Amino acid sequence: MPIEDAITEKGATDEFPKSDDLIKEDYSALKQTLNTIQKENTALKEDNLQITATINELRDTVDELQKTLATTKNDLAAYDERHATILSELNGLKESIMDSNRMYQDNPNPQPPQTALLPDGARDTIASSQRSIPAPSKVLLDENKKKDNRLVELRRITRECMDISDEEAGLRLYKLQKTMIHVVSDLKKYMMSRHEDVTKSWKSIDISTQRVAFEMVEKEASSLGVPLNLCIGYWGARRLISKSWANALRTSKKHVNTGPETREDRPEDDQTRATDVTEASPDTDIHNNHDNNNNNTNTAHDDQDDASSPSSDCRASKRAKTKA
Repeated sequence: MPIEDAITEKGATDEFPKSDDLIKEDYSALKQTLNTIQKENTALKEDNLQITATINELRDTVDELQKTLATTKNDLAAYDERHATILSELNGLKESIMDSNRMYQDNPNPQPPQTALLPDGARDTIASSQRSIPAPSKVLLDENKKKDNRLVELRRITRECMDISDEEAGLRLYKLQKTMIHVVSDLKKYMMSRHEDVTKSWKSIDISTQRVAFEMVEKEASSLGVPLNLCIGYWGARRLISKSWANALRTSKKHVNTGPETREDRPEDDQTRATDVTEASPDTDIHNNHDNNNNNTNTAHDDQDDASSPSSDCRASKRAKTKA
């Protein structure tokens, strides 16, 4: 039995011979494969670094493009605003020239205006009608307070040109904004008389109709002592009427099924305008509270007088009972 086992073991060994040469060849092949893998790994690392650098460059390029896009949008907005202002001013100049030509045709020998003979107030009015104040930027002055710098500019113009206090200027501007409801109502009547759509957005309204609205606003402003006629291109009147017109459209859409009641008669409009007015005149709350206190005091006094003084009918009935 031991002899047979030895023979079997020897046969198994001869079946898979493994010489030193084969081992060396296998080692060389494995080494070459390992070197190839290492080279490929190094190449992949280099490619990865290049891709990462390219991605970073693309990211920087995208950031720059986004900044450029934002700047371009701001420039376009300013350009559109300036274009609208110039267009309005050109229309005004065109109408002025047409009026001058019409006056010249009606009067072949026109006499130049004798401004030297006019009173001081009239000369001041003529001088104030010259538009010289450009529209400010729409960028907010204070991101935290969200103040509309156009209203702030109107308040400054009113304070400096009319030589009044800042509080009085804010109060005048507040009163002017409150009258916009009447201007919107008058403008709607004017548009309906011309068969124009009163549900249009402000930008869709005809330029000649907008000019009429600007003149309505400036007429109200003149009566309240707000010098909107100094604004180049009607930018002050445009700010006030466009905002009020947008509020009117929103309120009309909310109450479209409530009946024939017009927007001008609804209390929501006063609340909306009061919110807008707060930006221009933060001091008006003091005046409102003072007026409310006075009204409450007067009401209380009236109630006491009514309670303390009996009516004439009551006094007559008491006298009749006494005689009986």
